[in-house]
Amino acid sequence: MMDLPEGFEEDKGFPGVVWPDVEASILITELPADAYNAVSKGLLQDPDALAEEGIELDATLGIDQNGHSAVIGRGRQLVGGHPFAKWLLLVQAPHVTLLVTAQAPLLLLTEPRRAVIEETLASIRISETRSNPREALPFVFESTERFVLFQVVSNNSAVLLERGPFEDESFRPLFAIGSSLGGDCTAWANGRLVYAEQIIRSMQQAANVTALSSREEQIGSDPAVATEAEATWDGKPVALFQTIRFRNCQYLRTIGIAPLAEAAAYRQEFAKLVAGIDWRAPASEAPQTKNPE
Repeated sequence: MMDLPEGFEEDKGFPGVVWPDVEASILITELPADAYNAVSKGLLQDPDALAEEGIELDATLGIDQNGHSAVIGRGRQLVGGHPFAKWLLLVQAPHVTLLVTAQAPLLLLTEPRRAVIEETLASIRISETRSNPREALPFVFESTERFVLFQVVSNNSAVLLERGPFEDESFRPLFAIGSSLGGDCTAWANGRLVYAEQIIRSMQQAANVTALSSREEQIGSDPAVATEAEATWDGKPVALFQTIRFRNCQYLRTIGIAPLAEAAAYRQEFAKLVAGIDWRAPASEAPQTKNPE
């Protein structure tokens, strides 16, 4: 929790807030509770350890953060070739370690604006119980016997991993779910099939995308496109299974990635996962799917 000054707003793309007038952002990441000692010790004893990431901390200080032990570091970082002021705040609680990263371009950062950011960071408080980040997602989903939630990546995406162990631990089949946040339909003005194939070809880690096939279908009352392809993922041959479900100029997208040799079996497994996904109903409505396990 934090007190938001005038001009600040929650960012829909990541867990945190932005200050558009100053191009500033405050990103909040929840870490395991036992992460605090190692990370705080590193910040206090070796602030230069972040230099490889381009972060230069001028000073780090142990503080009290609204009743919790904390460490704050202040410095700078080049972002896109431009100098930014940087803050790192680490807060300890019995159930969670909170890592807060704030930044703002030095060109726009006057002293009064710097003071506003400092006051906002100082207002951050940790609730008594750990929040459930999946409750903020714009969709609901269910795990299966084989796939379980690994991480909520942002306010609009989550990743599920297959339960292990695996002979090759460098690659684990995964299933990602994401939702668009805007209301702009122009991205698929040339057709949903064309858009779906553009999206799957644009995946950064997928190389040599071939054997592409798409079909239009209906999921509930929503039009959808299911796309399959073969690709190379970190040097390994994989099968890609993508579904995009459209509604009111928004979409829900899933992508399943599995070993190519086992594509047929994973096709059925990913279909189960897709069937367990739906848009999150407004609080005033009854849930559209059963509660996840």
